[in-house]
Parts: sequence; structure tokens; C-alpha cells
Amino acid sequence: MVSQPTRSGKEMAFRYISFQALVVVLISILGTVIQDQEHGRLIFIGGAIAVVPNYVFASFVFWRSRSQDAGKVVLLFFLAEAFKLMLTALMFAAAFITLEAEGSFLIGGFIVALIAHWIASLLFQPKQLE
Repeated sequence: MVSQPTRSGKEMAFRYISFQALVVVLISILGTVIQDQEHGRLIFIGGAIAVVPNYVFASFVFWRSRSQDAGKVVLLFFLAEAFKLMLTALMFAAAFITLEAEGSFLIGGFIVALIAHWIASLLFQPKQLE
């Protein structure tokens, strides 16, 4: 049996997501200052399209605290990732349908959020086990 990800793994995942959300907010504010409020809002919405599904994924994966076998853990990750992808697609579809605006700032906010998540994984590396 393989134990469910540890509390430190959960904390690490939510630290990545918090960093990602912080970067999205800061870039949205920067977009508002440099362009205007509408562009800052689009950057924020695009970033949220990346952050919200990541949060849902992490919440789903770390929902249980008891031990499970490896097959169940893999299935849980697979289902959570599938749901995350569907949620991302639905959020993009809703944004493009309801917002009558230039999509480049929306997609730009999404890309910034993805890059922030990668940067967080480099900044907040777990300590190596000896």
C-alpha cells in the first residue's frame, strides 16, 4: 500500500497555487496601470482560468487523508486531471462566449499563470530526503 500524499505535499501544492494566484493579481494590476481596467480584467480572468482548475485539482487529490493502494491513487490523479481539463475548457468557452473583447489578453493571463506555476515549482522545491 502507498500512503496518500503527505501533509507537506498538500501544503506544497497549495503554496504553488497561492504563488500562481499572487502573480496573476500582480500582472492584472500591472495590465490595468499600463493599458486600462478592461485589459487588466481580461488578464485576471485568463489567469483565473488556470488557477481555479488547479485549485480544484489539488482539493480533489488531497481530499482524503487515509492510505490507499497505488492503483487508487493513480485513478484519483487521472480523474482529477480529466476534470481539470474539462473545467479549463468550459471556463475558456464561457469567457469567449460572454466576453466580447480581445482574446489575446485573456490568453496572455492564462499563459502567465501557467508560467507562474512552473516558476513556483522551481522556487519552492521540497527538501531532499537523505
